[in-house]
Amino acid sequence: LIGANVMILADNSRSMNEPILHPAYDPDTRYTGNFDAASEYYVTRTQAYTPRSFNRRWVSSPSANLVASDNGEDGRYSGNYLNWIFFHANATQLASLPQQTRIQLLKTVLSDLITRSARLNFGLTKFQLGHGGSVVGKCGSNYTSLLAQIAGLTANAWTPLGEATETVLDYFTD
Repeated sequence: LIGANVMILADNSRSMNEPILHPAYDPDTRYTGNFDAASEYYVTRTQAYTPRSFNRRWVSSPSANLVASDNGEDGRYSGNYLNWIFFHANATQLASLPQQTRIQLLKTVLSDLITRSARLNFGLTKFQLGHGGSVVGKCGSNYTSLLAQIAGLTANAWTPLGEATETVLDYFTD
């Protein structure tokens, strides 16, 4: 497999600004609480929040550490998950909330994969804002450059999976 070309299609869609969910949270359960379960709520900074942080008329406890995303993007929390955090999670669960967004975890995994797989020629494609994909690192790119491209990924695009896959196919057929 020395020299095999591997093009990574990284998901940099806005949904990647959502946090990694606590394993005790069940997304199929509708949790009661002050938050609208069907709405999204945004956090601009990684810090401790209370329900009152979202509405000054709500209770001021408990406190939970919530996480913002990378490159100036807000962390995106579903109201249902916030209801679980603030009105159903126990103290141990609150203390062990994952402190990463999906894009942050993706960057860690991709960087580790590239660093550990020196026998492969990696490239990187990401979603464009409105349509398709963009090859930001050709297969065989310098690893330092590729790792910098990964570190700079911002979750601010839609998810044009079909068009982005066609971009990768075109890359290999041109």
